Amino acid sequence: MRSEFRSVLKPFKDWRQAILNGLTQVYSKGFMEGMNNKIKVLKRAAFGFRNFERFRARILWASLKE
Repeated sequence: MRSEFRSVLKPFKDWRQAILNGLTQVYSKGFMEGMNNKIKVLKRAAFGFRNFERFRARILWASLKE
């Protein structure tokens, strides 16, 4: 086998069990990743918020809109 193919296949060999687990499990952390992304976007947009409680309320309001 050529060395280029070995270098491409090595990560799959090293991470075989993790890849299989990711494909066979019925749960995902996609929802939490999406919420974290939404909060980060709100943080950038809410740069001028001085009151943390208002910022928190904005995050909670945005999470209910789904």
